[in-house]
Amino acid sequence: MTIRPGVLAYRGGLSAAKMHAHHSVQVLIARCGEFVVADAAGTQVTCRATVIPADVAHAVVQGVAEGEMVQLAAESDDAAAVSRTVARPYSAEAWAAAGDALANRLGDGEWWADGLPYVRSAVRPMRHPALASALRLLPDRIEEGQVRLRDVAGTVGLS
Repeated sequence: MTIRPGVLAYRGGLSAAKMHAHHSVQVLIARCGEFVVADAAGTQVTCRATVIPADVAHAVVQGVAEGEMVQLAAESDDAAAVSRTVARPYSAEAWAAAGDALANRLGDGEWWADGLPYVRSAVRPMRHPALASALRLLPDRIEEGQVRLRDVAGTVGLS
């Protein structure tokens, strides 16, 4: 499993899952065989790969023994790029068509997530406002001399 800002990538068995949605773009690719996905309208598609847009209800009706699942933060450049390949965002058939096009570009033994340009992601970690204030204070405090954590915390309202 790989976890980086904006990306979660998993390799292994892809299990069946009831109807749900993620606030991320989900890419599923079977390494061998096919799996079955369904959209909210009940359309089921047997496929080897899918690109499911963020916040779209879907189910994995039948999983596969070996595959790759990649979750891309919806706000990232990579998610936006791969989402543009899905012609109809609520259609399982469109998810499979986009996934098939993506999988066709892979060579034997290649994993899709290995080619992701992680450094290009536009996702930035969110910081608590008080922590952000503390970080802005630190350069001046360091220049003034000794920095006491309790003093910085008190200034920004942290206990």
